[in-house]
Amino acid sequence: MSDATGRRTGQNPTLPLIVADATLREAAAAIDRGAIGIALVVRDDDSLIATITDGDIRRAMLDGVELDAEIGVLLERKRGTAYETPATAPETATDAELLAAMVKRRIRQLPVVDGQGCPVRVATIDDLAPRSTTSPSPTTRAVTDRGGPMTAVVMAGGFGSRLGDLTAQTPKPMLHVGDRPLLEHTVERLREIGVASIAISTHYLAERIREHFGAGERHGVRITYLDERAPLGTAGCLSMLGEPPPGPLLVLNGDILTSVDFNAMRHFHDEHAASMTVAVRKHSIAVPYGVAECEGAVIRSLVEKPTYSVLVNAGMYVIERHLLERIPEGRRYDMTQLIDDARESGEPVCAFPIREYWLDIGLPEDYERAQREAPEVITQATAPINERLAS
Repeated sequence: MSDATGRRTGQNPTLPLIVADATLREAAAAIDRGAIGIALVVRDDDSLIATITDGDIRRAMLDGVELDAEIGVLLERKRGTAYETPATAPETATDAELLAAMVKRRIRQLPVVDGQGCPVRVATIDDLAPRSTTSPSPTTRAVTDRGGPMTAVVMAGGFGSRLGDLTAQTPKPMLHVGDRPLLEHTVERLREIGVASIAISTHYLAERIREHFGAGERHGVRITYLDERAPLGTAGCLSMLGEPPPGPLLVLNGDILTSVDFNAMRHFHDEHAASMTVAVRKHSIAVPYGVAECEGAVIRSLVEKPTYSVLVNAGMYVIERHLLERIPEGRRYDMTQLIDDARESGEPVCAFPIREYWLDIGLPEDYERAQREAPEVITQATAPINERLAS
């Protein structure tokens, strides 16, 4: 007997379990609920069939797989690979043995099963070898081959002119969403995921931002400012950071309300050994006319009012620190230029597809929507973190 998630009577209620005919959307919900980046697929007898990671789902999304597809699509993609049979450990395994197994397999999570092959808990690299606030542990480095905690930069210097009178006396990131400024929601979210140092780029009404946040003590983080005397584009201010950060840089547009898991984005970036990772989201465009597909003068098809889907830039990036050397000082330079420069020199640039809530507050109607939806979005963003801390 099971519920929609695959959980049986008597099983550990915190396990992110799903059944074999679950959808990718249900698997993603289980991953978010468990807050450890993995879902466990189980049979009717409770035994483990497979594991599905957050990265598995996002890679499928990039290949055009819809979230309402069944997870069998993911299991088929694993067939014939080293990941077809899930790695597991017995209940008798020590912490040292669990760590060694994860390092050997280069995985971040390891299901622990009983004598019947039923999962009883999941060991994680973060629990057994937690990341330091200054540098990764040797064990974590062995799994990821990446170094250092993330530092964040929030771009908050724009004029927000499309919002009209709303931004006449207030910079757009300081508009209240719910009971506090949008930028404060972002800062608190970064603190909750373990980011200790945040730089805020400012230009328009910069003093309003400085007065509110100061050096960050009230918010439990260290805040510095990148003051643009003239607008430097979407990446130019990164040349003002001074000393290179200890690890990769998480760069966010300051006018976004989102529940995206930034740690999942970092893990995806590490998994793909990327020099830069760009968050992307699906955007559908409905054409209000019949679209003709022609070969010369001959019409091969006429499709009535089709909808096309594309992946668009979501204004969130993870950037390895060595790329910062490419950014010129004191002149305008955009993220598109950094991406092009990196790609042309052979640096791997990856796309991270987002499946979570995302809203760019660019127009008055977007701001009204943010006010309506903010309470649920903030709950979505913090619930997995709170569950993780309570476990």
